[in-house]
Amino acid sequence: MKNQKNIFFLKIADHTEICYYLVTEENTQTQIIITHKKGGIKMDSIVYKPIRLIAEEFEKSEIKYLVLFNEEEKVEILKTVIAIDGGPKADVCFISNDDNNDLIVRIAGLITSVPDEKKEHLLKAFNIIHLETRYLTFSLSVNGDINVGYDFPAFISDDSIGKSAVEVLVRLNQILNQKYSIIAKCLYSSDSINSTANDSQE
Repeated sequence: MKNQKNIFFLKIADHTEICYYLVTEENTQTQIIITHKKGGIKMDSIVYKPIRLIAEEFEKSEIKYLVLFNEEEKVEILKTVIAIDGGPKADVCFISNDDNNDLIVRIAGLITSVPDEKKEHLLKAFNIIHLETRYLTFSLSVNGDINVGYDFPAFISDDSIGKSAVEVLVRLNQILNQKYSIIAKCLYSSDSINSTANDSQE
């Protein structure tokens, strides 16, 4: 996915149209509007190949999803929702801007507006989670929002991309179910943060 590795899509409103901000590593923001594709998704209306292949696999697996496209930015998003044990529901976005299979996966704003006094403890928690899990990255935006990311390998095949997306979604949900408690502890408890090594390794 060209020039997009450090972009998060931050949801602002959810109506007929969805307003997002593209936030780059340099913290510049560009407002864009992405319109829902209403009703049943027609595969030939999906612009980019990896999004279409993932949508086909999600159909087979009976996973509910939306496909969104921004004409100006040429960005297409397949969005689905997961529920986290003891935590919030989260929008999982598979994001592409071309026909290459190296798309990115983002959860933007898992928790929003973390207080300043909690940020240092939260970053320590992220370090612990990163030591105990593979592939996923947890980060904190300048606005105090918790973001989660995963990048697909550059050369994943067309035959594998759909099934891999389902696997990523399942593993993402499992990891968040296991590790959300350490995030919650940072936010809502005065207890010290310890390793969660008793959890299974990912």
